[in-house]
Amino acid sequence: MKGILKAFAGSVREEASAMFRIRPVIFMLLMIPLVYPMVVSWLYSAGSAVERPAVIIDQDNSALSRTLTVWIDATRDVKVVGRLDSVEEGWQMIRRNKAEVLIFIPPDFSTRVKQGKQADYKVWVNSANIFTMGMALPGVYGASGTLGAAIGAKYLMAAKGVPPSVVAARVQPIETDMRPEFLPAGSYGDFLTCGILMMVIHQLMLLCTGYSIGFQKTEGRFRWSDPWPYTRALGRLVAQSPFYVGAAAFIVYTVIPLFGWPVTSLNTMMLLYGALMVTMVPFTLLITALLRDHIGAFELLMFLSAPVFLMSGFSWPADQMPEYLRTISAIMPITPALRAQRVVMLKSSSLADLAPYLHWMAIHFAAYTAVGIAVVNRHRIFRLPGRFRTAKEVLP
Repeated sequence: MKGILKAFAGSVREEASAMFRIRPVIFMLLMIPLVYPMVVSWLYSAGSAVERPAVIIDQDNSALSRTLTVWIDATRDVKVVGRLDSVEEGWQMIRRNKAEVLIFIPPDFSTRVKQGKQADYKVWVNSANIFTMGMALPGVYGASGTLGAAIGAKYLMAAKGVPPSVVAARVQPIETDMRPEFLPAGSYGDFLTCGILMMVIHQLMLLCTGYSIGFQKTEGRFRWSDPWPYTRALGRLVAQSPFYVGAAAFIVYTVIPLFGWPVTSLNTMMLLYGALMVTMVPFTLLITALLRDHIGAFELLMFLSAPVFLMSGFSWPADQMPEYLRTISAIMPITPALRAQRVVMLKSSSLADLAPYLHWMAIHFAAYTAVGIAVVNRHRIFRLPGRFRTAKEVLP
């Protein structure tokens, strides 16, 4: 026991010195938590994509077509930035990213309405950005649908003598009472940003621990073959832990309130960040043990961060992914943390609601601790007893 404690304490002291000696490590420990969360929050601070630029080709040029144009422009989702003469001009504006929606009103638009026929118009939407399309298209539909209902109501009252109390049921016999839960504004930024912020802690622990131990390994200051290798690696991670805790506290108590990201309880969110960091400890040490040097930490992060986030089920339904990807996702520590964060963000701060995810993370912690110790000590665990060694193995 004394040997373990001595190895642990010595490793903590060595890492406390090495962090400031190896400049990239201290730079990453300080700058990643400061810069990354702020930049991401500024990028999505608008919350939703609103007032998407649209151009209109109105070949009808009637009072009705002008009314449709005004109503579309009045929505918060679409902003009319030009009225053109040809579809080709509209396509040129879309190609030059000066417009994202092209609306074409044919010359017989109002005539068909007056004749009691169904009039139509054409809408082209730049779907390269799916979130932009998801805001602009419903805005156009809403404006035209409302105008259509108003025309129908006016006709029933003027031509058919239907009383106003009956018109609504005749024009729109079925009404949808939609009540968005948990994220009423439907803001994409509000939903996505907190998930990315949690990934900062995931990346920070993997990158800084892997880089530091990998660099010291190339210097000969750290060898996995020395006594108590797992304990010594743990000591180095513990020496960096104040920076991880500080990064989590900065995100939870500064960045999230500053930008107004939705959270039911900041303290519960901090508790969840703490659970993630504890769960990440054995996972980080296991990954670090598999790296050859400090460059491997960057290579691993480039490969691991984005796929792990996408596979977690935070931003895309897990049941829409292949089975093997769901299996890989289930063994990643960030998966239960991100899903629990979604609960804390939008639904509840009750520990009872978080219990399944915390239990999932506890299983990860136990499993990765066992696997990590086995991997680090694999040469000792699987070494043959002396009487079974060959003469070549015994000779120096």
